[in-house]
Amino acid sequence: MATSYVKESELLSFFVYDTRLGLKEGTEEQKILYYHPDNESVNKKVRNVGLCEALVNFTKTFNPDRPCQAVHTDRKRQVFLEPEPEIWTVMTVSIPWVEQVNNGERTVQYIQDYVQDEVLETALQRSYSMFKLFHGSYTDVCNQAGQEGLRARLQRFYSRCFTQYLQTIDVDKLDIFSIFQGMQFLPLDKYMYLKAHCFVNLVETTYRNIQRTVFLYGDQLVWSGLGQEDIQIFYQYLLTWLFPNWASENPALVASLNPLSQHSSLSLSSPPISSSLPASHPSIALTNVTGPGG
Repeated sequence: MATSYVKESELLSFFVYDTRLGLKEGTEEQKILYYHPDNESVNKKVRNVGLCEALVNFTKTFNPDRPCQAVHTDRKRQVFLEPEPEIWTVMTVSIPWVEQVNNGERTVQYIQDYVQDEVLETALQRSYSMFKLFHGSYTDVCNQAGQEGLRARLQRFYSRCFTQYLQTIDVDKLDIFSIFQGMQFLPLDKYMYLKAHCFVNLVETTYRNIQRTVFLYGDQLVWSGLGQEDIQIFYQYLLTWLFPNWASENPALVASLNPLSQHSSLSLSSPPISSSLPASHPSIALTNVTGPGG
């Protein structure tokens, strides 16, 4: 009698390193800006980062503009992203496999097609964009706070927020639709859309300190004053992290909210990942200052 067991794809490691650091022998650990899982030995971290750097340098000899982007093995898939010059992020995931036992004979088949490079690259880019939205670029943070300041912010961001965000990046469920980072818009007729637009204008005119407005009804987008790139990542942040965490921390209030009532509203304060900033002055770093809202 044949039996089978399926092992889904899992995140094995995620790290950020700067090739300009740790150039002298014995200082290679300085290259590492962030490494997950943190409980790995220093030697293993240095070895993995060194191997990735060697692969990138080797492939640059063939195509300097597009060096190593992915490495395939039977059991693992590794993707590379250089979001800023000389700073690389690398993610390694396991390949899902199926184990079958037939008459006592065990066979394992790895399913390579279930893991797509483009989808993993999108997850890497999204993780960087999420950090950049709330802290600015790696280079900007380093210029303002130094290398140790950058490490501290990466550690705080990824360990407190991205650890939960990693849970939303279900590697086994990532597919081609994950690449587009789509948003769900609330369907409105012209009259209702005009009323929503007028409401946003009234709020921004009344409260001059408001620079940009995002208007949602539930998880559906009504209006955004942000650029497309910014609203895509901000929308993902709201739906995959902020709203679920707020709901889990305030179950009684969530249960009391009646969607049919005339007046129901929520007030959201500074996101936890910006805890180093005053709570009354939450801020995000936008890629541009103009958006569809003007």
